[in-house]
Amino acid sequence: KTKSGLKCQHCDTRIRSTNYRDFKRHEELCETYKDYIRKESDSFHCLICDRLFKEQPKIFLHLSLKHFKTFIWYISYSETF
Repeated sequence: KTKSGLKCQHCDTRIRSTNYRDFKRHEELCETYKDYIRKESDSFHCLICDRLFKEQPKIFLHLSLKHFKTFIWYISYSETF
């Protein structure tokens, strides 16, 4: 844990949520999809279809629904980059 939240071991994002379950869910999704995402200065790039997303939860949802045909529950937490 850091001063500004818990840090993901897969992407180094700091998750500022009061709910530990949100953090664990982020880590699970990040581990699953990390090979299909490139983090850019102000966005997240889908390496399968080249779409860009401003928020990491949105690219997780995109990958889940469009490329892997699975449903994930929506994540609501604050991130700092």
